[in-house]
Amino acid sequence: MMEFSTKDLLDTVKKYERKNRRRNLWILSVAIALGLIFLVTSVFHIRKGNEELAIESRAKDSIQSVASVYIEKFSKEDSAKFVVAHFLTAKNRGNLDSMAFYLADTLSRYYTLTAPTREKVLSTDSAFFKNRPSQSFKFSNGIAVSSTDSNHISVMVAGDYASDNGRPKETIQVLKLNSDYRVVSVRAFFP
Repeated sequence: MMEFSTKDLLDTVKKYERKNRRRNLWILSVAIALGLIFLVTSVFHIRKGNEELAIESRAKDSIQSVASVYIEKFSKEDSAKFVVAHFLTAKNRGNLDSMAFYLADTLSRYYTLTAPTREKVLSTDSAFFKNRPSQSFKFSNGIAVSSTDSNHISVMVAGDYASDNGRPKETIQVLKLNSDYRVVSVRAFFP
């Protein structure tokens, strides 16, 4: 029968204590690392979300002010067939969909059209989409949206038109916004 001395027992206890201490320290280190990763990720997403909300808020405000330009320009005449707006956007293409939807929603209320519904357009015979990429959106109320490149989107609103000697007249409204979605230029012309 083996006998253990007090020293042997103490050595064994210390050995397991050291082993448990190392394991506990490893678990604590992993937990702290995961916590820091979660914290940094959360802060990043919160800041990104706040920035996107601020951008969309500015875009919505600007679009509403732009809509008043449409009313002033076109409510007194019936010659507008298409209204086209070019919006300079920030570099982030992720804002294009939000910008387009806000604009379509605002214009649909001013033009007493149905609320817009998102529908991806891959190809169309419309001249508006000629030579444009497939990043386009069509709305059931006659509003079409296309992102022509990474820096701006175009919006077309189909409306009433009057004929001029048998030919339809088209009035096109072009609005350019700076990176903060503020209107920097407005012009209308007959193509």
